[in-house]
Amino acid sequence: MAFRGGCYADYLLAWFDVLGRDHVRVIDFERLVSDAATTLTETAEWLGIDPTRFPAGALSSENRTTGFRNEGLQRAALAGNDRFERVLRRHPELKRKLRAFYYRVNGRPTEERIPDAVRAELAARYEEPNARLAQQLDDAGMPLPTWLSPSPERSAATDGQ
Repeated sequence: MAFRGGCYADYLLAWFDVLGRDHVRVIDFERLVSDAATTLTETAEWLGIDPTRFPAGALSSENRTTGFRNEGLQRAALAGNDRFERVLRRHPELKRKLRAFYYRVNGRPTEERIPDAVRAELAARYEEPNARLAQQLDDAGMPLPTWLSPSPERSAATDGQ
């Protein structure tokens, strides 16, 4: 069940046991998206890797979700990508330029909205494992990711308990 994969608290302590807390780093995906360069630089330095060695395109989105305007052109682009995948893998800059051109010609922004009922069900299902994860990260002296940090509303609601 996919739900279990999102219960990070079930896995984190085992990683600490095997690698030691000093050798585990938790990276907040929202921070990675909002400040990719800083997050990548800090992570590379933490790993002992020279961050200046990353190619300029290392921060580009390789698999973003996008809509399309014309279904036929979308099918042709997918077929072309499949047919020329070997060549495109050897020439990532060419693939990047072709993808950017395709998005300009046939791309359309898409935004999927999660229904409130689904969001509420997921919040309820993950409440206990997320509380454990927050405690594990706090005990390890690691910052909480933004999605796990208590919001002012939640803190006010739990202060009286």
